[in-house]
Amino acid sequence: MATVRGLSELEARMGFASLCVEATAKQANCSYREMYERLKKVGLIQEYVRRLDPVHTQSREYVVNEILQTLERLEKNQKEAVV
Repeated sequence: MATVRGLSELEARMGFASLCVEATAKQANCSYREMYERLKKVGLIQEYVRRLDPVHTQSREYVVNEILQTLERLEKNQKEAVV
């Protein structure tokens, strides 16, 4: 498995996912646990872990804004699918 700055690829991906959850929770003014559950429910945790290579070069603000916009859209779509 490849390494990133001394970390295994898995460690780098997990660290990135953690950063995404914490930064997004802060921006949304909620707990990291609540944000993790929301992201997990719509599959965004898995998606961002898979997309580490193209996304990690973006600014934290860009990534957080993209996550929040996508999260809101996916949550809305889930609610509409249930109705």
